Amino acid sequence: MGTQLSYGGSSSAPWDAAAADAAAIDDGSADSVGTEASPAAPSAKPNAPEDAALESLVGHIIQALDAHERRPIPGAPSRHTPTSARPSRFTPGGSSVRSGTGKFVSTPRSNRSATQSIARGAAAVSAGSALARRDAAALRDLGLNLDELVTLSAREQNQRILDELLGAPGHPDDEALRRAALATLKEVAKNPELTQDEQIDHLLGSYVYEQALVELTSSKHRNFSKEALRTLDKSLKPYIFRRARHRAAAGNRYLSPALFIEKATSLSAVVLKAIRSHEAGSSNG
Repeated sequence: MGTQLSYGGSSSAPWDAAAADAAAIDDGSADSVGTEASPAAPSAKPNAPEDAALESLVGHIIQALDAHERRPIPGAPSRHTPTSARPSRFTPGGSSVRSGTGKFVSTPRSNRSATQSIARGAAAVSAGSALARRDAAALRDLGLNLDELVTLSAREQNQRILDELLGAPGHPDDEALRRAALATLKEVAKNPELTQDEQIDHLLGSYVYEQALVELTSSKHRNFSKEALRTLDKSLKPYIFRRARHRAAAGNRYLSPALFIEKATSLSAVVLKAIRSHEAGSSNG
């Protein structure tokens, strides 16, 4: 939890409101310490205040991400593909050179676009899924080699996928995306029956949570303690994940990396809206 790179925070009213919501949740948790052991009569709605606070927090998080999404990003691709999702090297003068090496980064600074980030994360998740299926052709489409990957440990495989498809983090936003993609890769490895729609849902839920942590732990906002971050991890993360479930499409045909990225980016707005507005649901229950 937290970010590995120092970050001042965004000057954004929705992020400020989200930080205030998180601080209120933290204060409420601190106030409740010492009272939980008392077996007093429970409230008729014991979770109502917490749920209301979480709902406000999540609403402000999605509002903030949406505001960033609407900001024009110079040079951003209009259609996301395995090639456009790969990292590039920024050079003086504003040019970027595509590269397959993890030492390069995608941008010299943050361009927080949910769609652009999900495209990059989806490329990494697609690679993990392809590796689990031993799909050499799909890995080739992503610039990876099955014969090389199978010689590595599980940890090294994830590291290689993230290095090749996300590059080295150049900003805490990049680190947040990397953590979200890694969490999804681990989930894919742990649960081989996970559908590609469920993989997308997991990636989006992880992305929203990790992006929120970037802001909530920035120097501009509250300096949360480790205990406060554990509280958010236990309450905010599952709250987001419960809502980040869309109605999965019928059928189980595996999508190519290009189609998987396309579907993930097309669903990003739908799932983000669902997280914010109670519209999430799943055909799986």
